[in-house]
Amino acid sequence: MRMHKSINYLQNAICNMRTHTITIAAAVPTIRLPAIPQALPELSTPPPLQQTFPRDRSLKLDQQSSQLRIGESTEVECYSSDSSYTDVIWERADGSPLPLNIQQIGNRLVISHVSASDAGDYRCKCKTDEGELYTTSYTLGIEEWPHEWKRPKLVHANVGSSAQLNCDAEVPGSYRWSRQYGQMQGDRDLYNERLELQDVQANDAGTYICTSSTPDGQSVDYPVILVVTGAIPRFHQEPVSYMSFPTLPESYIKFNFDITFRPEQPNGLLLFNGQKRGSGDYISLLLKDRYPEFRFDFDGKPMVIRSERPVSLNEWHTVRVNRFRRDGYIQVDDQHPVAFPTLAQISPLDLIEDLYIGGVPNWDMLPHDAVDQQAGFVGCISRLTLQGTIVELMKEAKLKEGITACRPCQQNPCENGGICLESQTEVAYTCICQQGWTGHNCGVEGTQCTPGICGRGRCENTETG
Repeated sequence: MRMHKSINYLQNAICNMRTHTITIAAAVPTIRLPAIPQALPELSTPPPLQQTFPRDRSLKLDQQSSQLRIGESTEVECYSSDSSYTDVIWERADGSPLPLNIQQIGNRLVISHVSASDAGDYRCKCKTDEGELYTTSYTLGIEEWPHEWKRPKLVHANVGSSAQLNCDAEVPGSYRWSRQYGQMQGDRDLYNERLELQDVQANDAGTYICTSSTPDGQSVDYPVILVVTGAIPRFHQEPVSYMSFPTLPESYIKFNFDITFRPEQPNGLLLFNGQKRGSGDYISLLLKDRYPEFRFDFDGKPMVIRSERPVSLNEWHTVRVNRFRRDGYIQVDDQHPVAFPTLAQISPLDLIEDLYIGGVPNWDMLPHDAVDQQAGFVGCISRLTLQGTIVELMKEAKLKEGITACRPCQQNPCENGGICLESQTEVAYTCICQQGWTGHNCGVEGTQCTPGICGRGRCENTETG
């Protein structure tokens, strides 16, 4: 039997059914089917299962060295494996307080000029928000055995150049370089007969020690003193002298800076940082008739703060400026601080342009109230500290114009055969004294602090020895 079906969408449909002998026709009611949507809805699928892994909350250490000689320095950084927390506490494992020469800065343990008593275990610990405590340990070892000490050799290098320090051992053997009273440049090969230093700056100057060990166990120290010259800039203003740096960071409602200088003229611009060319917020520090003046404009309110007493020409001075919210002060050397007028409300400081020291390339870039006269600073600047960080002047400057070397060691301030090193300090130099002499200028008879001189105690150099 075959069936043929035709559908009438009015009322009824005729269904014809044919057998072998007859045909039967019957009317049947139509069935209205629901309309078929033009697009089928998307099938909802469950989200894929995410595989979870246990969090690695262990603490890790990034260290320069764990075995030091007396007088050396190093740093150790403590951090979490998954960076889920950063606040850590450093302490001695035996519970005693950290020595004065070892301090925590952020998550770093900064170890300076170690003595034998600093040896031992130090612990870094952190407690998570969930109350879990994690710790890790750092063991500091100190080499106390005295070595034969050879006569120091001098190596001179200009700032920004490379320096090669040679061991000059009399008998071949193994070598190890260390630095007395300072940080070694990173990524240096310390186990070679020659130590290569790159882009040397004032803070690279000092005593480096090559310890040569022979196969029969004998060790000899070969000191090399690196003298870096040209690290302290001098500003002539013939016709213009200045250095530029990135703008003072994070200075919106608080800032601090200090600058060390030796003036040759009674007037001149020491420091300027502005918001935009010729207008807007600014800070400026200048000399006016030998008086340091700090001028600023926070939100359209220009002010001038003057020091108590004038500074002396051809001598080193340090000016410190500090502002926090509505208060601030300027301090010159050991004079009493001079406070800012207390602001009625917190006025934000918006600095955008580069920071300049010694002068500016064009006086039109300064607002009218920022200076008293268009005169750049004449003299030397040895140190600049911004927000607590010392700026490496010759290395970090974006631009340098009309700058020469100051040469603070030219007058041989170190007595009794002492070696003068240019340094970013309050007098622009430090002295390495000959044996039997001590004091800032090596003018005091006595023994300066040298490795092992105090045994397990701590030695400190003073003006009186």
